[in-house]
Amino acid sequence: MSAATLSLRYLLTGFLFLTSLFLAPLGAAQTIAEKNLASCSECHGENGSPKDNRIPVIWGQNAAYLQRQLLAYRSGQRDNQIMSSMAESVAKDQLLSLAQNLSNLKWPSKGNQGGNAAKEFDLQKRLLAPQSMGLCLACHTADPSSMPEGTPRLWGQNLEYLLDQMSAYAQDDRTTNEAMSAIMKTISKKDQTEIARFYASH
Repeated sequence: MSAATLSLRYLLTGFLFLTSLFLAPLGAAQTIAEKNLASCSECHGENGSPKDNRIPVIWGQNAAYLQRQLLAYRSGQRDNQIMSSMAESVAKDQLLSLAQNLSNLKWPSKGNQGGNAAKEFDLQKRLLAPQSMGLCLACHTADPSSMPEGTPRLWGQNLEYLLDQMSAYAQDDRTTNEAMSAIMKTISKKDQTEIARFYASH
């Protein structure tokens, strides 16, 4: 074997070794990301549609909002044993990555959940009521790109989940957003139901 051939072989071997050093962490990171997403899918659905309507849709949800909620579960500020355990199982420096990966997924199409709720709901009338629908639409708009940073998408969210969270805010069972708690306390139970049906039906 000539010296040139031997040198080429050593060079190629070195190149392959260095390549493996760079690719190994990337592969490991990808595995961690896939594992985290798989853990979420167990409850939130492999296609983004939870089987239990008390569980929220998180595919395509706002990344900053998702990260904030994961941190709240991790710290105990938001109380749910399953979610707290899940958030604690993910390294703190990976929570943003998980939130972004979930946000990049496509929001599931649920058809016309809620039947004719939107037709029965007089939107223009509610827009004139500052303590009702108008307050919600000020932040939770139909266009996710126009919402304030960190504001969750409600359009197409599960009805039971929306009702549970509105009630939790009103009763101070959920304390992650003082403004939401104050707003929900001004909205009657009947109006909460109508608002939730409106969002869920889209």
